[in-house]
Amino acid sequence: PRNIIPSAENVNNIPFAFHTAKRHVGGDYVPQKESGTGWLVKQLCCLCKYSEQTFLHNREIIKANVREGRERDSEQKSGNAEAFQSIKRSNQRHKALKINSKFFFFGSLFLFSSPKKEKVNKVQTISKVLSDKLKRHVRGNRATRKAAFTLAEVLITLGVIGVVAAMTLPTLIQNQINSEVESKLKKVYSVMNQAILLSEQDNGPKEYWGLSCTQDDDGNFNEDCYQFWEKYFLPYLKLMKSEKFESANVFNIAMYFSDGTVLVGKVNPDPSYIGVDFFFFPNGKNFDKETFGAVIDSQITRVDQGITFFSFRFAPANADSRDRYHLNKGFEPYKWDIPDGSLNKEFLTSTYSNYTCNKNSNLKAWCTALIQLNGWKIPDDYPFKVR
Repeated sequence: PRNIIPSAENVNNIPFAFHTAKRHVGGDYVPQKESGTGWLVKQLCCLCKYSEQTFLHNREIIKANVREGRERDSEQKSGNAEAFQSIKRSNQRHKALKINSKFFFFGSLFLFSSPKKEKVNKVQTISKVLSDKLKRHVRGNRATRKAAFTLAEVLITLGVIGVVAAMTLPTLIQNQINSEVESKLKKVYSVMNQAILLSEQDNGPKEYWGLSCTQDDDGNFNEDCYQFWEKYFLPYLKLMKSEKFESANVFNIAMYFSDGTVLVGKVNPDPSYIGVDFFFFPNGKNFDKETFGAVIDSQITRVDQGITFFSFRFAPANADSRDRYHLNKGFEPYKWDIPDGSLNKEFLTSTYSNYTCNKNSNLKAWCTALIQLNGWKIPDDYPFKVR
């Protein structure tokens, strides 16, 4: 019979034990010598009594939960229903255990009328069956426990998520930047050409706009350089402000738009240089007057052109064959010196000159034309990451 009594190690996992008999049956009970059928009968009595008390106690809990659940809202009722089902399953196990215990109790009474040998066999049989019942009860309690992730599993999952994020986030961020640059390039192209159309209504055809930019004996730019902008462009643009500055011996004017973009116009005082060059910064924070158009080894270099800013040109009256793509046109992507019939992706990304859109070019002025050629979309194989 000792096979059915829980050990000290797992006594907390079984709802009854030898040491609880005195508390549940009454203070008059004192355990006797652990042997014989009399001891088995007493233990079965304790088992039946405890099971009955547990059943009654759980039934009161069920009634209390049901009463409380009726007073709560739909979400609380859902939670009470789940608790009710859990207690109900526990009560069913205790009820089954109570019935089986009573069966073993009355079965054990038959031991007194059996011969000694049969009595030993029956005690062993009862002990084995009741031991199996107890094992199933313990397994049932374990089965009701909620499954959970281990710390190692959580850390591994977080690590995988981190690796995936590190691989995908840079691409997603760059795609977002590309989209913003594309929309702003298309917008400034439309805004500037609309301003030219409005200016033509007041100042006549753009082909006859006189461009004069002179310098005094000290090399300072005269007011006629600024008057060109003041007459033909500034009144027809909605700007936050404009300011003039010099760089690399040319006259520049910076125009600040309300969307955070900056457009820089450049006028060369050399009479042979006909036309106006523009440099557009989709993100005005990338514009710096001090470094714009820096001269390195006696040559103007614009390292970030095609990356942080993009070039345009206005030369409607220049009959030079190198300006063939700007003659009689308005505000257009920079296409000066592109040979006739060479306006294609292969040529614009070649090593033909310093204007081509590749990593070995110093000026990269044709990058804007490459984007326009692709429907104002930055190509997937664009040689730079725009900022």
